[in-house]
Amino acid sequence: MTRTRQHAAAGRISRLVLFLFGLALAPLVAGQGRPSTLPEMGDPSAQVLTPQAERRIGAALMQSLRAKGMLHDDLLVTGYIESLGSRLAANSGLGPGSITFFVVRDRAINAFAAPGGVIGIHTGLILASQTESELAAVIAHELAHVSQRHMARTYEAAGQMQIANAVALLAALLLGQVDGELGEAALATTLGGSAQAQLNFIRSNEEEADRIGIQILANTGLDPYGMPDFFGRLQQNQRLYGDVLPEFLRTHPVNVSRIASATDRASQMPRPKPRDESAFSIARMRLEALGGVPDGQRVEEFGARVQRGDDQARYALALAQVERGEGRAALETLEPLIAAEPDRAEYLVLRAQALAASGQRDAALREYRDALLVFPGHRALTEAHARLLIDSGQAREAQALLVAEINAGRGHRVYYQILNDAGVMLQDEVGTRRARAELLLLDGRAAEAAEELRKALRVADDYDSARIAARLAEIERRLNELARAEKP
Repeated sequence: MTRTRQHAAAGRISRLVLFLFGLALAPLVAGQGRPSTLPEMGDPSAQVLTPQAERRIGAALMQSLRAKGMLHDDLLVTGYIESLGSRLAANSGLGPGSITFFVVRDRAINAFAAPGGVIGIHTGLILASQTESELAAVIAHELAHVSQRHMARTYEAAGQMQIANAVALLAALLLGQVDGELGEAALATTLGGSAQAQLNFIRSNEEEADRIGIQILANTGLDPYGMPDFFGRLQQNQRLYGDVLPEFLRTHPVNVSRIASATDRASQMPRPKPRDESAFSIARMRLEALGGVPDGQRVEEFGARVQRGDDQARYALALAQVERGEGRAALETLEPLIAAEPDRAEYLVLRAQALAASGQRDAALREYRDALLVFPGHRALTEAHARLLIDSGQAREAQALLVAEINAGRGHRVYYQILNDAGVMLQDEVGTRRARAELLLLDGRAAEAAEELRKALRVADDYDSARIAARLAEIERRLNELARAEKP
């Protein structure tokens, strides 16, 4: 990514951050037209950055990123990151389910923690990591930021500050995780004469996050040297980057002292036994294959890597062949992988897709059904199965499959998108509106979701009416609670 593109991206996110912080904290600054009513930051009874406010900020950030198409929605990649992140979070002192992990569609080498237990991992970071422990080291570092509430502590350390300025400070902190120079400039503008002290405080947070992150790695059974190894390689490559540094180096400056500290800390931890890193390798290969148009040059590149003995590149080659419609070639490419690991879900998904691409839809549908018996509830298998059912004119079967998963407590945003498509195909107004309502609710647009359900209720039969009415009552109760909370 060029420096111009980096600043353009940072500029877009800076405007986004300022907007969402204002949105999330609006109820708290409703009285700003009367300055005398604004509480001071030193007043413990009127702290602005409460856990509730943090959750609203994190939710607003994700909704805005999704609206801008910046969230990566591939279920195999996101599923891997969620699985790795959950393993690390379980050893971080944070409660189960307290962290939301997501993948940002950006080739910049970066990751960030936002308020409300939201952690974003850039696709560029996954591609830049050479081992799972290196990737896990960065995630563990961000988890440490969350567990220690570094953003809130930095905010509180600002001292006496009115809420209007606090909103700008919070925006600057999050912007600083996207672009270090712009974030420091925003902090300096916001904090004035105390800027250097605050920047020093933030840097001390980075050191603390390193220490705690290495402990999280060790507790999870991953290599604690993943952190100094990753930092060291980035530092060695700095001269190659010129003035276009990776975002991680701009937001997490690496120097000899920091690497030495991380190495010393890692040396005090037990080295784990080597682990199977196939899931990590497949996620990286998948991102490589989906990173651009899989034209002949891309297929040729992966083919050359396979010839050189890079067996994991077989997966990327087969995926690129499927994307080009070369299903038979993909099946041949996959054969050695399937023979070695016949029950790996990632391979089964791709083989079924290759069968469909070669015109063998019935065989592909059987493959999905058989695989789901082995891996019930597997999201990527379920999604691919449902999409092929719709493509095969079996939208009703796709509906039944996804509704069963949702009723079993295994729902996902992608399922509602597919249910919306199935409802449109079947001219099922009730099903379509119910799916749209859930999508709107996930986007934080509860009032619009309620309206969709009201419209569905007008045309629903007796069987559906009770469920729709119960869901509508739940959303309306949530809206009423929010309205009461936002009263000045």
